[in-house]
Amino acid sequence: MELYQLKSFAVIAEMKNLTKAAGSLNISQSALSTQIKSLEDELGLELFTRNSRGMELNDKGRVLLTHAQEILKAADEMKRKANMLGDTVIGDVTVGINTEPAFLRVSEISRLIALEYPELNVILMACQSVDTEDMLKRRMLDASFFYHHPISSEIEYEVLEDAEICIAGTADFLEGKSSWQEIAGTPWVWAGYGCPFYIAVLSKFEALGLKIKQAINCEDEYVIRELVLDGHGLGMLRLERARQLEKEGRLVIWKDGIVPVKLCLGWLKGRSDDPEVNVVRNAVRKIFQHNMEPSVGAHGAMWSLT
Repeated sequence: MELYQLKSFAVIAEMKNLTKAAGSLNISQSALSTQIKSLEDELGLELFTRNSRGMELNDKGRVLLTHAQEILKAADEMKRKANMLGDTVIGDVTVGINTEPAFLRVSEISRLIALEYPELNVILMACQSVDTEDMLKRRMLDASFFYHHPISSEIEYEVLEDAEICIAGTADFLEGKSSWQEIAGTPWVWAGYGCPFYIAVLSKFEALGLKIKQAINCEDEYVIRELVLDGHGLGMLRLERARQLEKEGRLVIWKDGIVPVKLCLGWLKGRSDDPEVNVVRNAVRKIFQHNMEPSVGAHGAMWSLT
């Protein structure tokens, strides 16, 4: 049996769905199905009960999953130790991206890593800030960018930069409105699911005993921006992007609605000495310390809503 088969076995066991597992592993569904069938043939038993809802571990599968996880953990530890013993960091490192790559200087970071560690393959994976902790714990990510929000002590992080976002909308929505009460009573294009930007402004409403008038709830920052521009309600936008749109006469920024957040890089506690994690930390720190201009405007850094 191969390690990739055991990894596939563990991922299917967790997701209980072949299609979702294939997407997570970035392989085709047919290839994943073949891997599991080959593993079952080699072991001489079936690991899953297959039904219309997906794939559930059977009793034998549950017993062997524990062993598979131990083998995978031991293989990761052996690779980590080998990397520490050598001068060259090799293999893959997966980094979570919570916003547009240009704002995170991903190109510059990747270029620096490629120059200093040519044997290390950087994999970029979209990851909303609210999902960062879970994906780091599941080792789907080695490190990840995220906007600061309440997070457990199992995650270590460093703050890279202060950021600012603002409340904005079309002129007819904001005309004559000067109080938080009036803003709360205006329809909102709201980003739920734990978005740190909206958590920040929601805490302000709650402190004032106000409830927002929600019009639409969605996650994607581009959709939010288009809905705001189309007059569906107020929304939280990056300050610099909002200023550009205001200059074009397409929206108005509410002057009292500028809210600070912090951009962070996080990793699983206990992995700070892992070679690949260290490479990412050092590269990100170097780029952010020496190249601030692309994402800092007159009023500070700005980042997207993911």
